[in-house]
Amino acid sequence: MLMQLFYALIFDKGYIGNSNNQMNLSLLFVNIMFNNLFTQMLIMSDVIAIRVPKKLKDELQELNLNYAEDIREYLEKRVKAEKLKQVIKETDEFRNKLGKKTGITKSSADIIREDRDHGH
Repeated sequence: MLMQLFYALIFDKGYIGNSNNQMNLSLLFVNIMFNNLFTQMLIMSDVIAIRVPKKLKDELQELNLNYAEDIREYLEKRVKAEKLKQVIKETDEFRNKLGKKTGITKSSADIIREDRDHGH
């Protein structure tokens, strides 16, 4: 969308052909892109502060570890794992409700195991 706006500005205002105008437009474009990127970074991220022992912080800095990225990756994995647990729990609850209505109370794993054991 930003590129479309930029091109519309160029063609509608007739800036093509004049090298002075093209230089100004290039600077304008860089400024717009930087502002857009900076705005997205502010909107799309948030800060989480944690307390750690001073010794641990000193060791992290001494080893020059990118602990911010490591923590970010850990939190992303943790969120995925928790969401998966939630889906599994909801699926089990749904299966139990369905089992009560249909009379099938075995887990999916048990049904698959039985099926495999009988050569299907």
